[in-house]
Amino acid sequence: MAQRTCKYPGCGRPYHARGWCGTHYMQWRIYGTPDGPPRNARPPSLSGERWLPVVGWEEFYEVSSLGRVWSVPRLKCLGRILKARDGGNGYLMVTLSARGKRHPVYVHQIVARAFIGPCPEGQQIRHLNGKPTDNRRANLAYGTPSDDAWDRVRHGTHHQMRKTRCPQDHEYTPENTYIQPATGGRVCRTCSRAAKRAYKERIKAKR
Repeated sequence: MAQRTCKYPGCGRPYHARGWCGTHYMQWRIYGTPDGPPRNARPPSLSGERWLPVVGWEEFYEVSSLGRVWSVPRLKCLGRILKARDGGNGYLMVTLSARGKRHPVYVHQIVARAFIGPCPEGQQIRHLNGKPTDNRRANLAYGTPSDDAWDRVRHGTHHQMRKTRCPQDHEYTPENTYIQPATGGRVCRTCSRAAKRAYKERIKAKR
């Protein structure tokens, strides 16, 4: 007796059930049709939102200019917006999976790679408004570690900015504080004047 084959046009794989092979039967069970998921299905977009393929996962995921990640419809996946989670350091993460592989990634990284391009050597991704959960394209930019540190100073999130007194216990008042233009760091004017006096005294002592 000849082996029965799948009735789906052009398939030819062994029969499983209802006239279809295992793959087309499963697609019928999940989607109601042996054709499988609707590949042209699109995520529900918000105002002004743009979508681009996730770099390295172009067949399976898209990322938006507002920081949302869409799983493209495929076998056993109807297509959905991924739910981001805290990666433990304040930055949001999602897990990408395809072909038996799972890979956790930061959302700001895949947004930047898709909409800005590869990160230049020696630079990193900056959140311009200081909020690590705001992964909109408009809030991301590449910059040096110094740029990133200056951002934290500007936002008041740098750990040094939480200090109210210098190491010598002088208060950081507006009159007693000098901001270094290059680094954004604070300098105690009282300590700076004392250091200059001590330097001049050492020079005089050597003469």
